[in-house]
Amino acid sequence: MTTYEPNMVIVGEKFDVVGTRPVRHDGVDKVTGRARYSADSFPNGLLIGKVLRSPHAHARILSIDCSKALALPGVKAVITADDLPDVSAEIADLEEGAAVNYGFYSRNVLAREKVLYKGHAVAAIAALTSHEAEEALDLIEVKYDVLEPVLNIDEAIRDGAPVLHDRLLTQSSVLFRVGGWGDEPNIPSTNLAMKIVSTEGDVEKAFKDSDVVVERSFSTKAVHKGYIEPQATTAFWDENDRINVWCSTQQVFAFRDHVAAILDVPVGSVTVNPLEIGGGFGGKGQGGVYLEPVAAVLSKKSGHPVKITMTRSEVFKGTGPTAATKIDIKLSANKDGKLTAVKAKLMFDAGAFPGSPVAGGSRTMLGPYVIPNAVVEGWDVVTNVQKSSAYRAPGSPSAAFAMETVVDEIAKQLNIDPIEFRRINGAKEGTRQPANGPVYRKIGYMETLDAAKNHPHYTAPLKHKNQGRGIAAGAWFNFTGPATAIVSVNAVGTVALPSLSKSVKLKNQKAIDLIQNKSFELSLLFSVHASFGLLIASKQIVNCLFGYGSFDSEDIIYTSSALMFFAMGVPAFALIKVLSNFYFARDNTKLPFYISAISMFLNIILSVSLFKKYGFIIIPIATSISTWVAILIYIFLLKRVRYLHYGKKYLFNFLKILIATIFMCLFLYFGLDYFEDKFEYSNKFKLIYLLIMIGSSAGIYLFITRLLGVLSLKNYSLK
Repeated sequence: MTTYEPNMVIVGEKFDVVGTRPVRHDGVDKVTGRARYSADSFPNGLLIGKVLRSPHAHARILSIDCSKALALPGVKAVITADDLPDVSAEIADLEEGAAVNYGFYSRNVLAREKVLYKGHAVAAIAALTSHEAEEALDLIEVKYDVLEPVLNIDEAIRDGAPVLHDRLLTQSSVLFRVGGWGDEPNIPSTNLAMKIVSTEGDVEKAFKDSDVVVERSFSTKAVHKGYIEPQATTAFWDENDRINVWCSTQQVFAFRDHVAAILDVPVGSVTVNPLEIGGGFGGKGQGGVYLEPVAAVLSKKSGHPVKITMTRSEVFKGTGPTAATKIDIKLSANKDGKLTAVKAKLMFDAGAFPGSPVAGGSRTMLGPYVIPNAVVEGWDVVTNVQKSSAYRAPGSPSAAFAMETVVDEIAKQLNIDPIEFRRINGAKEGTRQPANGPVYRKIGYMETLDAAKNHPHYTAPLKHKNQGRGIAAGAWFNFTGPATAIVSVNAVGTVALPSLSKSVKLKNQKAIDLIQNKSFELSLLFSVHASFGLLIASKQIVNCLFGYGSFDSEDIIYTSSALMFFAMGVPAFALIKVLSNFYFARDNTKLPFYISAISMFLNIILSVSLFKKYGFIIIPIATSISTWVAILIYIFLLKRVRYLHYGKKYLFNFLKILIATIFMCLFLYFGLDYFEDKFEYSNKFKLIYLLIMIGSSAGIYLFITRLLGVLSLKNYSLK
């Protein structure tokens, strides 16, 4: 076995982990075949899905007839885009900075009005076997109106070019880089989805005053990632409208959000179970949802889990490569090696839908340098090829290729070492990215250049005829997303990272969803609502404990009545949480809050209007009554059978708790009433006796709930 010497050319110190080769925690599972990949899911009742793809690069869909396919034995479900919600692609429906236009995303999953590239998914089938599914695909009859395609940037931007999207608007801000449709008057149809321009200084004057000016044009082809594992997914849409997806993904939360948005279901009803990934390189990230919604809808229609696995041919036909590009760049410098100006135009091929990484390329192209005068123009162009997707720092490699080539050419003309030339013009802490970009914090670029220059590989002589040596720089930025982790610290001081079960994942996800749906306000409101009754009910006990006033039989009756009504309010509060969660599950966050506000308002009205007559005892009674009024409002509004189906087990558990509560209250009330004439001793004795009665009634409550099988409140809280 060869030894490994860590390459510590920048940091000069040895770390315990960084720079070492620890044993991979997943290595044994992978080499022994135990690791589960996306195609390794085999739930009971599994059906096999297949996708029908367009033979045309550009065509309008006139009709789809699936009747013959459905009649084939073994076929359980057939779907088209009509089985998916018609998600809006309008620019007016987008938020600023939206990462996805779900109208376009949905149309890439299954073509709706048009097919926009050869291989575009048109329909899908679920059958008992793959052979039956493939046979059924041939029986689906699709009528097309074939249109002229545009297959590259030059064809798409020429005058009179066929247009992919009739109402596509050209955006001028990266905040709407995902594109969209609109009805702007007097704007001609176009294939230009976005045109962004960033400027700083006076480039034309700087070019005239410079000693060296180099102008070049570059083009790159679309390149697919070629990951070893083709896309595959298994989905099950169960009778409770929960969707479970098993797939390989680079962005679990993004996949969950995309599936929910495309299918128009609450995010909390979708669970994505990530399996081992056989390569992704960006292609199974943000834009990598192709099969998951299709498999989910097939599962819903068939009542079975459905698995779809792409062939290698389908991967190339139906998923996205990186974008092809055309880049023009003009760069100038003075004799001392200082860069003076740059003018760049980047045109990226987005494929069938807007959203190429031209914004990333435009932002990072000049990232390593300080250039006082700059103009950067980025075009996002749609064509009749597969929708482009991320591929390792999307947009940056193509842009860096053009920039670094021209930088090397200028350095060569000025006879300056290429690393030294980059040091002269290099970005560092406190400098601003050209064309009004951000100001850098510490980035380590100078240290990297010094390490490269001092490394033996850079100074070693070239001994053979076809050997060469080159240097290039690149820039990239970082971003983040939601994440969660559970860490257990053991008694001996070690740390364990538990493997979460499905139930725990679902429970945690539900908690996240409730927070996202603003249930905090509702819970806080009802917590105050219920707790206030207990505080008032215990007033007489506090008075007795500290010797304030008397504690006669009337006080006992009032206190026991208050406790009884408060006890009646506890299960009511629990039921309120269950009922309100039905609305949270449908993303209806306003109605539960309004109902709770009505209940609180009723509580205040009852308490204020009857306080003079009944005193403090009316407050817990009003709390209980107003809470039950809220419950009645919920029950009246919950007319959909699906909601009641969800709530059967929760309502049943609630009834068991209610029975136990009634027994406890009866014991407390009649017990105190029976021994009313026994209170002839001191206030402290009365207090002790009262606490014994409350403890006994609580014991009865616990005994009955355990007898009925309700062991804790979690049995009726929404999981």
